This record gives sequence, C-alpha cells and structure tokens, in this order.
Amino acid sequence: MSAGAASRSAPSKLPSFGFMAVVLVHLSLVLFLIWGFAQPPLDRVWELSQGLKIGKFGTLSPTDLELLRTTLARHPRLGDSLTRDEIGILSANSRGWLETLDATLLVRADAVAPCSMRVTTRLESSAFPLELTVSGAGWRRQLVVSDAGGAEIVFPGTGRAADVVELRFTGKVPTPNGVHLGFRCGERAARR
Repeated sequence: MSAGAASRSAPSKLPSFGFMAVVLVHLSLVLFLIWGFAQPPLDRVWELSQGLKIGKFGTLSPTDLELLRTTLARHPRLGDSLTRDEIGILSANSRGWLETLDATLLVRADAVAPCSMRVTTRLESSAFPLELTVSGAGWRRQLVVSDAGGAEIVFPGTGRAADVVELRFTGKVPTPNGVHLGFRCGERAARR
C-alpha cells in the first residue's frame, strides 16, 4: 500500500451537511404550505352558516357541529354576528317557517333563561304525530307534536358559551314550510 492511499479516508456513508440543509429547507417549505392552505376555523364556520342559510343542509355533520361549538366557545362574540336574536334559526327559514326538513338553531350566551321553543304547523291531519329530537351540548329531549296546535319545549341554560341546538324529525317527516318555530326567553317562557 502506498503512502498516498493510506492518507485518504474511506468515503463517508452519511450525507453532507449541505445536502441535509437543503432537504430540511424543502421539508420546512412543504409543511409551511400545508399549514398555509389549511382552512381556518372561522372561515369554515362562515361557510357552514352560509350553507345553512341557503338550505344546502339543515343540520351539520358531527365534525362540523363540534367545530362550530368549539369556535363559539373560543370566540364568544361570534354568536352575536350569526344571529341578532337570543335564539336564532341558522337553517333556511322564512320568518320562522322552516325551509329544510331538519334545523340548526343558535342560543346565544346572553339569552335570558328560561328560553322556550314553540313548534306550530300548517300540515294536514295525516302528518301527525310529528316526533322531534331536540339536542344541544350535553342534552337531548324528545318532543311530540300531536296536532296543528303545536307543542313547546324549554331549553336548559346555555352557561357561558352559546349553544348550537339541532332539531331533527323522526318518524313522519313534514313538508318544507309546514313547520314554524317561535322562541321566547326570560320570565315569559312557559315551563312545560
């Protein structure tokens, strides 16, 4: 073996520092772009509220419902921008007459308890009884509307954050524009 061959070191199996730096910069760029193209929660909430208002859907998927609830908890004033009333119908409606088969409501955090919802209808007698499931964060109630006179339900208090309430029809399904929702909050609400 010659002296020059002995002084040369064996080639390294590890990549060079420069190569690792280039790979790290590219990986950082990809992660930044993924993060940048992700939809912000407030943007998604705005999309959901517009979809509800135009009747694209009546209620939300479980993941969208959870997103709306956590965003309302994180941004307490958001409820004020989604509805001007203490309880508002987020789903498509015409002065309280539902245009969708199911509905999503918002009970603002500043709603004076107790709040109630009165369900009245303009349906034929063959459409009765209507069975509804009314659910909010941590509660669920069944309501039966036996005739056009309607029925009333009292909501539990909302606490510190606004509550998203879903109204789903089970059994017989009414026609759109055949169900009216009316709300009262404060001492005027009846306890039933």
